[in-house]
Amino acid sequence: NLLSGVATPAFEGTPTREGYVFKGWEPAVAEKVTGDATYAATWGEDKNNNGIDDNEETKYTVTYTDGVDGEVFADQVYGNLLSGVATPAFEGTPTREGYVFKGWKPAVAEKVTGDVTYVATWGEDKNNNGIADDEETKYTVRYTDGVDEEVIFADQVYGNLLSGVDTPAFKGTPTREGYVFKGWKPAVAEKVTGDVTYVAVWEKAKDNNGDTKPGDTKPGDTKPGNTKPGNTKPGNTKPNTTTNSSTKAGTSARSPKTSDTANLALWMALLVVSGGSMVINKKKKYNR
Repeated sequence: NLLSGVATPAFEGTPTREGYVFKGWEPAVAEKVTGDATYAATWGEDKNNNGIDDNEETKYTVTYTDGVDGEVFADQVYGNLLSGVATPAFEGTPTREGYVFKGWKPAVAEKVTGDVTYVATWGEDKNNNGIADDEETKYTVRYTDGVDEEVIFADQVYGNLLSGVDTPAFKGTPTREGYVFKGWKPAVAEKVTGDVTYVAVWEKAKDNNGDTKPGDTKPGDTKPGNTKPGNTKPGNTKPNTTTNSSTKAGTSARSPKTSDTANLALWMALLVVSGGSMVINKKKKYNR
């Protein structure tokens, strides 16, 4: 019921719409009424609800990268993002052989505020227990000779070991003069489970002869086991009764000297004389 030429009546209030911003009327409202007119509201999407038409805003990009030149996963890129919208999440779970995922650097923001690249950070996990090595308790393995009064070998110490890794082996072969190495006490475990000291175990070696044990050979025996008890012992050898007293020690009785030969001839002569005397006496008896 408006007359031509009167001022166009204004819209009462402010047009609002959830997720959108009011951008004006179409056609633009005329100052004066010139005829029947319909003014249609126009809207601009406002996903971040900041009161600015999204089409009129700067867009941003969020990138997730593995930090190892694509070795673990391809970059995930989210573009055309409005300031203030929720930061899109990484799809999936970052995994890497021999490592545990420790998060993103910088920490992922709740809202987008600009272009940003989030880089995966990794913690080495040598024992593959799902815990970063730098967050675990470390242990020490020690090998010692077990001899207090002397040093057989210097301690071998292996530190900063993780639970579950292979126990480091002793380098070299334990040796000790006069002893045989019999192993370690306690027995060396296959895996590290805590701090431990392995002590060398020794056994007294046999005599240097190898197969001869102490006590098998008696003093004075000529050869081990060949001479029966009672055989000639030191100091038991008596002078030969047939050897003249003039014979020197070490001279055989079978090699008499000149004086011994003369004595023997004298004894032979006496024996012949006494034998002849006995024959004469027998003849006298017979004649009677």
